[in-house]
Amino acid sequence: MTDDARGQLAVILGRVIRKVFVGRGAHHMAFAPDERRLWVALGERATSITVLDTSRATGRIARPRVIGHVDPKGLAHDLAFTPDGRYVWVTYDDRPFVRVFDARTKRPVATLYCGRAPGHVRFDDADGLPAFGRYAYVSSGNSGRLRVFDWRTRRLVRTIQTPTGSFNLSIERGLVATASLSQGIVTEFAGNRRSSTRLAPATRDVALITP
Repeated sequence: MTDDARGQLAVILGRVIRKVFVGRGAHHMAFAPDERRLWVALGERATSITVLDTSRATGRIARPRVIGHVDPKGLAHDLAFTPDGRYVWVTYDDRPFVRVFDARTKRPVATLYCGRAPGHVRFDDADGLPAFGRYAYVSSGNSGRLRVFDWRTRRLVRTIQTPTGSFNLSIERGLVATASLSQGIVTEFAGNRRSSTRLAPATRDVALITP
């Protein structure tokens, strides 16, 4: 859990067991698939990303430690590791693209257009199933668009219209859900099928749970 007011990362196992200062404004974060690295954006308009080593553990209790920082080359908003753990995709609050960073060198290697900022990025959770895990989904709430990329080739394969304000999203085994902050609409996509439900004046975030 991040605390942007205190700039802390808290490790929780039913209770707070450890806090690590990572920098002021700690906000969105991304774990590597092997859980050995954690990147934390320092704010919704972050000029720095903190990198932590989370590989040191005693039983189930992790002992994270700060090992470096990444210059996002802009005001970073959200971030996510690719399923193979080799790259980190970073979205921005001040520019209409995703920048792809090499997770090992921490240097940018590619730039992909994704619509008006800010954006969020998520990768399909493969869970070891060959039918899933191929795509990256990048939202542009201000543009009302969700762009789907083949994350290996970084090629844009589809653009989906969403309700304006759909910034946050959740992906699970090919099912995609977005939440519109300005219209209170949650929209689900599965292939070419789509359903939308207005739940409230505003819907901030969304999480999918599949059996």
